[in-house]
Amino acid sequence: MHTGQQSAYNPDPRTGLVLFILVVMTVYATRPVGTVWMWVWFVWAHLMTRKRMLRLSDVIPTSVAFLALFTITTHALWSSAPYLAQWGIIRISRYGVARGFLLAVRLVLIASSAKLLAEISTPLKLAGALDWLLRPMQRLGLYSPDLPMLMAIGSRFVPQLHSDARRLVTLWQLRRSGKDSSELKETLLSVGHEILLPLFRISWRRAMILGEALALRHYNPGRQGSLHPYRLNSADRRAWAGTVLFCLLAFVAG
Repeated sequence: MHTGQQSAYNPDPRTGLVLFILVVMTVYATRPVGTVWMWVWFVWAHLMTRKRMLRLSDVIPTSVAFLALFTITTHALWSSAPYLAQWGIIRISRYGVARGFLLAVRLVLIASSAKLLAEISTPLKLAGALDWLLRPMQRLGLYSPDLPMLMAIGSRFVPQLHSDARRLVTLWQLRRSGKDSSELKETLLSVGHEILLPLFRISWRRAMILGEALALRHYNPGRQGSLHPYRLNSADRRAWAGTVLFCLLAFVAG
């Protein structure tokens, strides 16, 4: 369940969303040296918002660790010569390892930055920030306000999904309380996807049905998803100055 809360130390969600887009563009527009500067930016942003030292889970989110490893492996095995090592038909490409590692580092950086953005705000506020960012495109007919509205509706089901999953896991544990604890943990991990995936599908279907129905009635997320007029406070100015500075350093170095 989302636990991020906006405080006086955190920038406005609109500031965070715009700067996140700027960071993504910088990461993919610069060379490896520029990516190093963006990692320095991430450490700075982490210290400014979370007010604590980095942990491994902050640098490499569990959800993307496998994807990063998969990226390195596929590039290493399927790229062309020269090769670092060879065992029969298995060949590890030097170029593939370097390219895969760079892509994995960029992927982890973007995922970590997205996680940081999610923790400094709430889903409803981020939906409002997206609506604020895309609203000028409405004059060109390229934007529909239904997108942020659907995001806001879907975000309301996340706490319910978490609550339902915990309730089902607790009931399952009570039914199997006679088992050995180690065996219970292994079995619980093996059936976790059987609990969460159906719940996710049900919640997603609820959100889509409700969103389509409310879109026909021109529903908007309401006051909970609305944002005050955009004004730069001290946290916003600090975020803008630091992020733009590191992006410029990344472009100069890369």
